[in-house]
Amino acid sequence: MKITSKKSEKILVEEITEIMSDLSYWSSKMEEMLAKMRQGKKKTSDYGSHLLIEDIPATLARIDGEISSLMVLSPDNNAIEIYQKKLNKWQAEFEELREQKSTISKMFSGIAATLPNPENVSKIHSIEFDRNNPQEITKSLLSLCEKIDSKMNFNDSINNPELGAMLTKFKNGLALLKLADTESKYINHFETKYQEWKKTIKRNRFILISVLGILGIIITLAAILGTSYEKSILQ
Repeated sequence: MKITSKKSEKILVEEITEIMSDLSYWSSKMEEMLAKMRQGKKKTSDYGSHLLIEDIPATLARIDGEISSLMVLSPDNNAIEIYQKKLNKWQAEFEELREQKSTISKMFSGIAATLPNPENVSKIHSIEFDRNNPQEITKSLLSLCEKIDSKMNFNDSINNPELGAMLTKFKNGLALLKLADTESKYINHFETKYQEWKKTIKRNRFILISVLGILGIIITLAAILGTSYEKSILQ
């Protein structure tokens, strides 16, 4: 069932407003993270640096995905060019800074971050939804559901820019489905799945932060105890 043009316009405005809000938020976060790397506050010997190095690629992919969503919903929006230029600058700067901090502690080698694979991310962004065909949109979203579910393991959920791109594409497709058919029986299912994924990612990142925090405390205590032991021997 098609929705009225007035309701369709309202949903479209809400989706665009949300995208603009997300772009503003994640852009601010990106500037903060790059500033920390420039200032050298995060060193490779500091467990916090690994969080920073992991967060940036995922944030870059998130911003890239939001730009793609905006291009679909509002192709003439002036913000597209503005944020695309910023994204290109951030990607180049992070690559340069990352090369300067290429030494990663072995204890974090299993979750060492990589920049988004441009080819894979481009394939995800190239997925198109026919806004006039809710059945095809639903089919594409169901396919994305399977792919996203397969990436919901611990490592991928906290450190996979391609997963971020898929989530953004899924969110974009869901918005178009709402525009195409407000009474689709799949809308509630898709919204539930999206919220579940967000909770899983949030939980896994909390676990990672907690573990790294504990490791940082252990390393600090070990260093203090080691120094104290050496002093006691010398006395």
